[in-house]
Amino acid sequence: MVRQPSPGTLKLRVALTSVSESSATVDTISTVAPYIVNPLRNAAASISGESPFVGEASVEAEVTDAMSGEVFLARVERRVGARGMRTTTKRWSDVEEILWYWGESVRYRLCKLRGDESCIRPEK
Repeated sequence: MVRQPSPGTLKLRVALTSVSESSATVDTISTVAPYIVNPLRNAAASISGESPFVGEASVEAEVTDAMSGEVFLARVERRVGARGMRTTTKRWSDVEEILWYWGESVRYRLCKLRGDESCIRPEK
C-alpha cells in the first residue's frame, strides 16, 4: 500500500455489486430430509439454470498502472454457491467461500502480472 502513486505501482478498484444469502431453513431441511428438498432444488435449477436457495455474490474489479492508467485487468464476475446436500446451515457460508475464492484469484493474478512462475492457481 502506498500514499502516492509511483512507477511500478498498481491501482486496484473493487466493488461488491450484489450479495444474497442462502436460506438457512432450506439448508437445514436439506440436511435432515435431502430427498424432499434436493429434487425440488435440482428441478428449479434445470428450468432456470440457477440453483435456488443458495448464496451468491457479484463483483467488479479493475487493476491499472497507477501512473499511466493502463488497464491490466478488468473483470465482472458472478458466482453462485454450491447446490445439493449442504454441510452447513450458515446463511452466509456460500458468500464467504465466494469472497475467499476471489481473494485467492486476485492474489494469483497479481502474482502472474509480476511475472512469477511459482504462482498457485486457486481451486474452483
